[in-house]
Amino acid sequence: MLRIDTQGAIHENKALLGDFERLYYDAFPDVNERESFNDICARINQDNQPLRSLIALTYSNERILGGMVLDIYENTWFHLIYLLVKPDARNQGIGKQLICEELPLLVRSINTDCKGVFLESNIPWQTHTDSFDPYTRLSHFRHFGVKWIPIRYVQPPLSKEKACVSNLFLLYYPFSKAYSLINKQYIRAFLYHFYVNLGAETDGCIEYESMLNELNHLEMNQSNISTQEIPIQESSAIQFKRVSLCIQLSHETPKQINEVPCEQFHSYETDLLSYHFQRDRPITSRFLPELSIAPIQIHFPPIYAFHSEGRTNHMANERTTIQANLKISQTHFHASENTVWSVTLMNCEDDYFSELEIIKLSSYFGSSQERTGLKDNIQFSKPGGEKMNLSDFISSTLNLTETPISIGSGIIQLDTAEIISNNNQIQLNWGEFYDELTESFSNPNSPNIALNTKYNNDESYTTFLNLMCGFALGIFDYNRMGFDEVVDTLQLLKGDNSYLLFINRGIMLNLCHEDEMFESVLENIGISPYLLIPNAALNNNTFYLESTLKKLSDLEFSTQATHVLLEERKQAEHALLKGVVNNIFHYKTEKNLFQFCSTERNHSIMIQEIEANLDELKHIVDERKTKREDRSDLFMTLLLTVLSCLQFQGIFQSVANNNLFMSWVYTVTFSLTITFMIYTLLRMKS
Repeated sequence: MLRIDTQGAIHENKALLGDFERLYYDAFPDVNERESFNDICARINQDNQPLRSLIALTYSNERILGGMVLDIYENTWFHLIYLLVKPDARNQGIGKQLICEELPLLVRSINTDCKGVFLESNIPWQTHTDSFDPYTRLSHFRHFGVKWIPIRYVQPPLSKEKACVSNLFLLYYPFSKAYSLINKQYIRAFLYHFYVNLGAETDGCIEYESMLNELNHLEMNQSNISTQEIPIQESSAIQFKRVSLCIQLSHETPKQINEVPCEQFHSYETDLLSYHFQRDRPITSRFLPELSIAPIQIHFPPIYAFHSEGRTNHMANERTTIQANLKISQTHFHASENTVWSVTLMNCEDDYFSELEIIKLSSYFGSSQERTGLKDNIQFSKPGGEKMNLSDFISSTLNLTETPISIGSGIIQLDTAEIISNNNQIQLNWGEFYDELTESFSNPNSPNIALNTKYNNDESYTTFLNLMCGFALGIFDYNRMGFDEVVDTLQLLKGDNSYLLFINRGIMLNLCHEDEMFESVLENIGISPYLLIPNAALNNNTFYLESTLKKLSDLEFSTQATHVLLEERKQAEHALLKGVVNNIFHYKTEKNLFQFCSTERNHSIMIQEIEANLDELKHIVDERKTKREDRSDLFMTLLLTVLSCLQFQGIFQSVANNNLFMSWVYTVTFSLTITFMIYTLLRMKS
């Protein structure tokens, strides 16, 4: 490797530098991402300046193969600003040699304590012009051990005539895995020197201040942050052209009296309820067309992370904004003070939801095992409106800004007749597929061997069954699953040759094929009422049980006044008696669905915990009542003692021959004896 760090070295190697200069301009076609090569050379050998540059070249037979340009700030911060390999010399390990071998030696010859180097790389999905495939470049960097500093990085203008560059990752190459932690102040200082030495303003610079704010919020209250794996752009496999995703949420409301049924729900609801409840309906569901919006916009964060098997995976969204139709329904529970709202998101007629977008939206009620944080980062907006998180968006839409809402479980319903498989990854005879799953899962203790064989040998079966697990669990890392995990995850409640209903924890997953019921409700409710209504009842119960249990668990029984404990006991008993809905359904499917999901969501366990708290509360109240009665008995006894002394003193005075002292001794002794007997009898009675 040839090191050029003096003006003399520039003069001596003019021919090689000329080749490198031509390679440099070819490699960086975006004028905003490159400096004048003369400006770089002018910074070489400026030992007394806060910024100096160094060029390292690799060549063979006087022919340039590649090289790199390093900026050095006060011999403390090192910035690899350009890395070049000649096109016909690529795939020969030159890039790896420059970064993994030559770069650490070069830097430590200047500062032996340096632990790593900053660098940048194009974000592939935001880059339109590049001399080298940016996806391949990032793949190489990952292989070399280069890490990502997870902030939205903006490179300052490289000269007054150029613009900021925002399609870059800020990367860091630690010289060993032990140096993957990096001090926040070290990053701040680097950014400051970088901006200032390029003549960019830091005071009042929105981009610069935004980077510092994001940096401060990384691993709060920690001086060091962990560098991350470089993000990968997600790649969806399927476009679902008919899919509905229903998110249900609860909030407390006054009791609803004489609720008028709506035409969309009335027949479905009456059909679902058992005979007794048809006469005196405990619930009323209504579709609210005035609150339904078409279309809304769903905004995904540019990059999200999920954690699986001890690794953090950073993914970039294919689409950061999609359109959807929004349908809103409500279900009132007459005996309680609770309403469940059903917020149904549907793909627009000429658009789709990808399988990954469905999983992202299911994060509101799916598993939290991958800790994606998506539910806090996905935003929603009306046409031309403000972006809001889901809770605020729904509260604003329903005018519930003063009332807290609780997001519960949800439903995914999709029609497999309306999907497009990218690159024909999914090629299934859907009737056979539905029949095989129904037969296999009808006996969960002995899954069909034929299905296991197809899963192992047919890529379409493997891909789609794993994807169904992704939906049922709400996870992205579904491709790692095997057949045994599929069988454990997918719990089939009902199935035939065109309908499959799976239950897993808080998620109902319904696959149908050209289903007339689904088709009939797309224009109004948006999802099958035979799923929506039972799930609303389940969410009502979850809401009541969780809120009741939390109130009792947060209550310090020993320190609260008795009237507070009595009021809490009254409310908890009301929740169990009136708030929680029993199995009110008529058909076997819905009855089984309600019973199965009640078990899945631990309703019976929560009821037991509430009853245990009520028993403890009752014990404390009874104990306090006993203590009050004891004090009352003691006071009455003392009063009797005083009265008996006054009553009998005169009698005992004559017995004691008018000896005042002895008369009082007799009186007190007699009175205490009588009083003790009375007190003992009262205690025995109590």
